[in-house]
Amino acid sequence: MTSLNDLVEKNKDLINKANEAIVASAFHSVKDIYIDLPLLKDTRMGLLINLAKTEEEVAYLIDGLAKYNTRPNRHFTTTYPDLKYSEEDLIKFYENPNNSDQIFDRSPDTDFSCNIESLFKSIHSGNIRAGVTHPINVTINTYPLVVKTDLTVYLQMLKHAFRDFATFKFITTDVRKMDSKTWESFDMLFIDNLSAALDRNGVLKDLLFRDMKFTNKTVFAPYSCDDDIFAKWLQYDIDVTNPETAKDMFKISEYLIGTYCYFKFMPFQIPLVKE
Repeated sequence: MTSLNDLVEKNKDLINKANEAIVASAFHSVKDIYIDLPLLKDTRMGLLINLAKTEEEVAYLIDGLAKYNTRPNRHFTTTYPDLKYSEEDLIKFYENPNNSDQIFDRSPDTDFSCNIESLFKSIHSGNIRAGVTHPINVTINTYPLVVKTDLTVYLQMLKHAFRDFATFKFITTDVRKMDSKTWESFDMLFIDNLSAALDRNGVLKDLLFRDMKFTNKTVFAPYSCDDDIFAKWLQYDIDVTNPETAKDMFKISEYLIGTYCYFKFMPFQIPLVKE
């Protein structure tokens, strides 16, 4: 035992460095987080609610909510084909800056929004164990909504509610046009429309798959497939609005993306009434 104590004492600095390396790997810090606003406040549903003028139209939205929560893309009409507006018209309404406040005011909170405090606490606690004591930097992308009065109030609410754990700022940027430096600045990302983010005209696809810049990053996203893939599924009568079917159909993509970063498909759902 004395020999062991002597050995430990003689190599104390080396052992301390080894322990620090083990702790650093076990408690990887998350300093910067990216979140798309629709994953906190479902702004697409906010638009649909804003456009619903009758009790029947509201009931139609409620009846389809369970399937809407696990839809395989970020379109409006996948779950609601009988809306009186086309997908193209709804996108125009959605991207019109004059509608931003009305859409936001009617956007329901998601389960992610309801549980985000526990996420921040967990990350902040892990950061402290990794030797990082300052608050988490959280960037929320409001696109396509522009920051007007009500979103400004929401930002102040977030800053006040989570002042012990995080700081917040808003950006309004199409993910197809986000630059490499911005993407690379985040440690953890919650991406609303992964298909759009990986568009061939953007930079994320190369950063992720070719340049392998995301190997130490964590990415979460709801289901999102390209239109041609979705059309093929429909051709074979695959009901990807069924949660179990969707899980199976997206599993290979999840594994593939997961080889380039820590990745998981995760439905960011509007809590149902029974829940």
